[in-house]
Amino acid sequence: MELLPPLAQLFGVSVDALLGMPEEEKLARSKKMISDFCRATFETPTDFEKLKSMLAEIRRDGIIAQMWRIWLESNTNVRNSKEMLPEFRLLAEKILEVESKDSITINTMTVMEDDEHIGKFLEKYSYDIDLLHDNLLRRRYRAKGEWDKYEEMKQYRLAELIDMLLSESFSDTRKTDLAENTAANKFKLDLLHSFCGETPTAEHPIAPKGEVDFFAQSRLTLGVARACYLGASGDRENALIALEDTVGYLEKIMEITTPRKISFGSPWIRDITAEAHEDWDAPSNNPTLPLEREIYFYYIHGGVTTCSIVFPSNILYQLTAEHGWEWFDPIRNEPRYKAAVERVRALVKTKEA
Repeated sequence: MELLPPLAQLFGVSVDALLGMPEEEKLARSKKMISDFCRATFETPTDFEKLKSMLAEIRRDGIIAQMWRIWLESNTNVRNSKEMLPEFRLLAEKILEVESKDSITINTMTVMEDDEHIGKFLEKYSYDIDLLHDNLLRRRYRAKGEWDKYEEMKQYRLAELIDMLLSESFSDTRKTDLAENTAANKFKLDLLHSFCGETPTAEHPIAPKGEVDFFAQSRLTLGVARACYLGASGDRENALIALEDTVGYLEKIMEITTPRKISFGSPWIRDITAEAHEDWDAPSNNPTLPLEREIYFYYIHGGVTTCSIVFPSNILYQLTAEHGWEWFDPIRNEPRYKAAVERVRALVKTKEA
């Protein structure tokens, strides 16, 4: 038995292949190997030699369908370390040999790869924007006058663009000035309200319609930030109103118990829908944490899943963190603020994995 790993390495196959293990047992073993690896990346201190050995065995195992978990569930700091990059590079090559358009692997390696190798990697796996799948199809449908197909493709693209504009990555993350952050936050909220045909009211400045749509996570993020910036600027009343409206919207999201179709809440996107369902997962893709009840939003287009996840604990952290959210300090002792915190805390449901 002790000779099996070196023999497998010598012949470039998995131990399972040497043993003739049935496919179901092989799949179960592969899942466990990946779970064990992801958990090991969170151990301190980091044992890089152990992780390299585990990853090499996973690579030889060859269950490509489960590999995405390594990118999404392992420790980001370990993934981005120089020590692990050669092994991750070999893993990516293995995956892309089988699935040359695996978007998770390509996106992850684009971030992880070093300056020396990134050029060749992108040359091999990226496409010119004019040759992208959706752009080619939209051009085809428009040229042929197939307007129903063209309109659906256009709406998917519009949803992606709005989602990008509302995301944190659209802002200049270097800004620390209150006025600049407030202005950026207002722009995004105004954009979302305009896009959804909403008119904010004094009582509902964040979610005027109160309907749960695909932009739910963005609305929560913007609402918490709005309350934070208003509180810091001295506008306590409107800060508390923004916070209460955001928490009320979160409560409505967490009422989802069965899978349901979710609209994009906009007159500009009428022909496509997303889905939402409850699930249990570990926040921040950290398998060492207890599972938490989440609401998962997603839609699939062109074989790619676009998703967002609402964890009440993320908002609870923002409202209670001692560092990083100091702009909440002027309103933290307000009874309404404390009540909002407790409402969010009541929504956090956890269980052991």
